[in-house]
Amino acid sequence: MEPLLEGRSAIVTGAGRGIGRGIALCLARDGAEVLIADVNDANAKAVTAEIHEMERNAVSLVCDVGSRDGAR
Repeated sequence: MEPLLEGRSAIVTGAGRGIGRGIALCLARDGAEVLIADVNDANAKAVTAEIHEMERNAVSLVCDVGSRDGAR
């Protein structure tokens, strides 16, 4: 059976820890490719690595969506 979100992409902000991390991991488990956006580069990269261990695609991006300048 094909994963529910196979062929889909998701952007998760605040994905470096907590609820955002959990959402990103669930989306990846269900087949989505995930962009991990977080203000902390190390946390974002760690979650990206976890998703890669699941043999799913993910990329990390340092981003502060609470700031106009940080969300470019």
